[in-house]
This record gives sequence, structure tokens and C-alpha cells, in this order.
Amino acid sequence: MIPEATLTAKTFADLSGWRKISLTGSDSVTWLNAAVTSDVSWLRPGSSQRCLLLDDDGGVQADFTAAVSGSSILLIQDPAQEAGLLDLLPALVGKADVDLEDRSSQLAILAFPMRPAAPDLGGTAFYSPSTLGPGADIVCLEEDHRRLATSLAKMFTLAGPDDLEAWRIAAGRARL
Repeated sequence: MIPEATLTAKTFADLSGWRKISLTGSDSVTWLNAAVTSDVSWLRPGSSQRCLLLDDDGGVQADFTAAVSGSSILLIQDPAQEAGLLDLLPALVGKADVDLEDRSSQLAILAFPMRPAAPDLGGTAFYSPSTLGPGADIVCLEEDHRRLATSLAKMFTLAGPDDLEAWRIAAGRARL
């Protein structure tokens, strides 16, 4: 049975344990666009795109979301995937003006998979379409994470890992 909480607009998930890699440099959009299956050339601040990184034989190496924040692209990956982007991407950079930085411990993500927009928290975070699907995410500094999550828990139900897995299955999202 699918937990009811996973299917409401009053639910949020804490994805702070997910991998978060910052991609910067003058070639970052062009380079990423060539490296993944999705067109990311259209991405602008506040937008995101689900991407697949394939190996030379066409097998999926990684499934992640690319979200634009200011002048950088944030690559967000479920830690359930064995191979991390920081292990896979550096070999592909070559001579491109691209820098990769692990921001996993510096940033937190609070996802609202069933809401068209995340609650407005003022200037403490940036917002993007959800890493989990058709909803919205709040990306904030780790130092603001506990305060924001505690505040949101007063208005929304926090979905646990089992809820997220049930939601993933109900939404038809494949797991690598």
C-alpha cells in the first residue's frame, strides 16, 4: 500500500544526504550538454533538467538533476547510486573550462514532489523544479537546514525513506 503522505501537496522530503556537485566555468553548459542525454542548453536560473550520463556502450552510469543557481549548475544525485558524479565526471572534462566542486556537505535540499511551487522562505534559499519529479525544491545552506526543516515540519508532513520509495514507484520513476 502506498502511504497517503507521499501523494499530497502537504508533504516534503529532506534530500540533504543526496550528492550535490557544483559545476562552474565558461564551458560548463556546453560541456554538460555534450556529456549527457538531455538538452541542458536552455537551462536558466530557477530551472532544472533530469539527465543521464551514459558509458561508451550506451549503458546508464548516472541519473541526476541539473539545476541552475546563479552562474553555477548544481548536479543533484541520489546517493543510492553506486557511482558518484564526482568519480565519473572529472575524466570527461579534458581541456574544457569546467570546475567541479563537491557541495554535498554545504547545501541541503528540501523537496516538495507534489507542489507546483515550494513555500516561499524569503532570501534564504533558491528554488527549482523538483529533483523528484513534477514538484519544487528548496536548496539552502546547510547552516539553515535544521531551522528551515523544523519550520516546514509545522506546516507539512516530512516523508521518510519508505515514503519516498513508494512515491518513486507510484510516479513510475526508474531506479538505476
